This record gives sequence, C-alpha cells and structure tokens, in this order.
Amino acid sequence: MRLASRQCFSHFLSWPDALVGVGVSILVPVLWSMGRSPMALELMGLYILVSSLMSVICISVGEIGGVAIQYFRIRDALRLVKVAAASVLMVSAIHFMINRGEGIGRALPAFHFLVLMLGLFGVRAIGFCWMKRDMRFLGAAHHLENVIVIGASLRAFAFISASQHMNHRRVLAVLDRNTNLHGRSIAGCPVMGKSASLPEIIAEYATHGVRVDKVFLAVDQDDLTPGEAEAIRIGAERFHCHALEHHEVLHMPRTPADESFYTSEDLPSVRDARARAVWGVKRLVDSTLALLGLVVLSPFFLCGTFLVLCDLGFPALFWQERLGRDGRALRILKLRTMSIGSSTATKLGSALRRSRIDELPQLLSVLRGEMSLVGPRPLLATEQRVMSRFRLAVRPGLTGWAQVCGANLCTLEEKFALDEWYVENASLMLDAKIFVLTARVVAFGEVRREQDIDLALAARAVRRARIASAKRQPVITLIHAARSGKSIVGDAQPSLSVTQIASTSLQG
Repeated sequence: MRLASRQCFSHFLSWPDALVGVGVSILVPVLWSMGRSPMALELMGLYILVSSLMSVICISVGEIGGVAIQYFRIRDALRLVKVAAASVLMVSAIHFMINRGEGIGRALPAFHFLVLMLGLFGVRAIGFCWMKRDMRFLGAAHHLENVIVIGASLRAFAFISASQHMNHRRVLAVLDRNTNLHGRSIAGCPVMGKSASLPEIIAEYATHGVRVDKVFLAVDQDDLTPGEAEAIRIGAERFHCHALEHHEVLHMPRTPADESFYTSEDLPSVRDARARAVWGVKRLVDSTLALLGLVVLSPFFLCGTFLVLCDLGFPALFWQERLGRDGRALRILKLRTMSIGSSTATKLGSALRRSRIDELPQLLSVLRGEMSLVGPRPLLATEQRVMSRFRLAVRPGLTGWAQVCGANLCTLEEKFALDEWYVENASLMLDAKIFVLTARVVAFGEVRREQDIDLALAARAVRRARIASAKRQPVITLIHAARSGKSIVGDAQPSLSVTQIASTSLQG
C-alpha cells in the first residue's frame, strides 16, 4: 500500500497541483498585506476566492498532472509556466473588471506568479525525490535493458510508452527508412536514422559505453527490405543483440532485482563500509565544494570549451555511460579531446587531460549527488570485473586513491585494490591528502607509490582470505568434532590470525 500511494503521488500530480494553487492563492494576499499596505478583508477574500478558482481551472485544463516525474522535460516546464501565467492573468483580468484593480498592488500579480511557479516545481521536486527512494528500493536501476526499435509504427509508440513506466527497460532510439521522420520523436524517443544503419548506430552507442541489449521489431519481418534484414542480422551477431519481434513482448522476462549485484561474500563488507558516518559528512562537503568549484573554475571551463570548439568543432562535450554506485548507469560528461572516429587525443586534448580541465563538467554530477569529489573512478561496464564490485559500494569520484598512487602506471588489479582500500579507510583527512596529491600529479606527472600499492594489495588479500576462511570454518569445526567425538553445539569457532589468513590466501 505504501508503494502504491507513492506511485500515485509520483506519477499523477493533479490533486497536489490543485492544492498548491489553492494554498498559494490563500498565502499570497496574506503575505502581501504583511509586507505592504494592508488589504481590505473584503478585497482579500475576493482575491482568494477568484485566484483559487482560476488556479484549479487552469491546472485542470492545462493537464499538467499525469506526467511521470522521471521523464519531466523542458516542454513540461514550459507548460507549467503557461498554466501559472494564465491563472494569474485571468485573476488580474477579473479583478480589473470588478473594481478596476483598485486596492491591489501592481507587483502583486508578479509576486503571485513567482510563488505559484515555486510551488508547482517544488511539488515535482518532492515527487522526484520520493520516486528515487522507490527506485532504490525496487532495484534494477543498474540492470537497464537498452533497446533500439525498428519501425516508426503504432506498435513502436505502444512499446515506448509502456517502457517508460518500467524500471528495467530503456528505449534508446527508433530507426525507420522514411527519412522525413528523422529528427522527430515518437513518445519522446528520437528517430535517429535508417533501419539499415543499425550496426553503425549500435557501434556509436558502444563508443559512449552504452551496450544495446535488444532490437525490437515494431514491423512484421515480411515488411523489412533485404538490406534492413541483413543489418539486423549483422547487428545481432556482431554486437550480441537479441532481435525481438512484437508478438514476443508479452512474454519478456523481468530483469532480476539489484540485490544480486554484489556477491554474497561482498555484502557484509559493503554494509560495514556504508555504516560509517563519514559518508554523510562527505556528501555535505561534496555539495559545498562542487558549487564553489563551478563558480571559481567556470573561467577555465569556458576557456577550454572555446578551445575545443576551435580545435574540433561541435559538439564540445562528450558523454559516456559508466557504472556508478551499486552498478547504476551513470552518464559522465567530458570536454572532447579526440576527433570523431579517432582513437588518439589531439595536442590540445592531451593538454586538457593532463590539466584535468576535461573533467570539470563532472562537477555537475557531484552537485546532483551521482558522484563524489573523491572516490573510485567510474569504469565502463566492460572494464568492471565481477570479483571487484566492492569498489562500487560508494559514489564514484572525480579523483581517487588509485589516481594519485600511479593511475596509468598501475595494472587494473592494482587499481581495484587501491579503490577497495579507500572504501574501507575513507576519511576527510584522507580526502584532503588525495586533493594535495592530485595537485602534485597535475603539476609534475604520475608517480607509482609502491608502498601504498603493496599495502592495498595486502589488505585486499586479507579481506578475501577472511571471507574464504568464514566459509571454511564450519567445515573445519565439523571435522574436529568428528575426530574428537564431541558435539559441536556450543563449541567456539576456530579463529585465524591476520598473518595466517594472508599466508593462506597467498598460498591458494
């Protein structure tokens, strides 16, 4: 019942919007009378009655409710502005017809409009935060199933509309042979190109770190041209996509929930790491410093953007999808450092990478709470190994312990060990040390810190050996009990020292 009520609040906002309109209509004249010349009670009552009625009518006619919060877009914001403006204009017009607007300040309509807008956007912000709690509870955020639709048909519209209300499926694009539809959208999903261009488009998404899992055929196979059928076959074989026909959709299995993301051995360590109070303090520090950094470093970002436009042209920003906390999909932004189709950075791009200016757009992700200033760097899904998911127990960072202890001079296994050591030992003092070392790396280049790398590898070996010994201890106890002929009930579990655990791990 609780989840059902949250879903109603998150997806259908007609009643909250109406309550906001009525509440603002009551609050505005009262606040205005307190701050300005007092308004007559009769005039105040008339203003409250008329504005409440107009707010409810405009909100109902404008149909600003019923929009899923996670798909709130600029056009939805413009609709809110139109509804609020229409409500205030109608109130002003009615008062002008009744008493020529006497007794009402000239700035009152503008004040009413601003407060109404604040309320309408505020109720959506609350709904969005509520919905994010449900998403974390229901899981499947990192098990997103990316789909490309073939054919701009009514079946495509129905499939996309249904997918927008599912936590486990995301429609990336629609492909159709009709070039007149290119650049348009179906149910908010863009029509990106021809159906025969499927392999190229899948490859383009792959460069951004997005893997296409399925191709949905919104048309009958008999309607496909030989070139389109061949493109779908090549895309399915080369990129391991599953081609799904429209009659199979009703039998599509649900993606498992996110509790299976971590291995059962990692779960206790993940819970212990998250239980520490440092993460709450870090979030406050991250938000403050990210906001300050966006202001102070904005000249560097603008200068870098201008240089990229002169060197590489549009677009200046490059996005890539990586794994964030708990394996959720995280889209990071960078300034472009390579030309399209190239695998090497330009001279300007190399300079931007060395100075870390290309990473500045990610301060927006820190401000949104998707990243931290210090933490394990987010990786592509293809680079993240199953046995190293413990590093994803916290928010990824702009810089991290692995980046200041060697970065490109370290192997992938050493980077994972350094990131896991940071998750277990994070503190504000360690973050401050990483900031100082990051500045040194930017100024003088990367240096391998052998002692810190060895310490991280040893700590990782101890943690894994402790997990392995916890699995073996019941067996060991049972063997000892069988040899001695004693009951195992109430017997103490044999414990291993850190030295024994490390040596056991290194041996096997």
